[in-house]
Amino acid sequence: MKFLFFITLFFFISLILSQSEFEEIKKMEVQKEEKAFDPYSLIGKRFLQYKGLKEVEGETFTALELPENHRVITPGMAVTKDFDPERINVYLDGENVVVDVDYN
Repeated sequence: MKFLFFITLFFFISLILSQSEFEEIKKMEVQKEEKAFDPYSLIGKRFLQYKGLKEVEGETFTALELPENHRVITPGMAVTKDFDPERINVYLDGENVVVDVDYN
């Protein structure tokens, strides 16, 4: 009888936890949608390889600020021609300043 009680208790606790996790994920998705990324706002900004290197608010950015599916392309860099409409390509000049952005 005790075994059945503990099984039932475990089931309800896991149900409550999964519901709260679901609500947390939903909040995160809403926050992500509110912070829509505008890739064209990067044009003219300097790309920094590492966070903390001469950061200037509004003038620099790092890969951490880019969507997960991205690639940073430097002059003369070899790139594949595979098509991925969700991927953002960030093109840099010789001084790591963004000159173009596109989806591919």
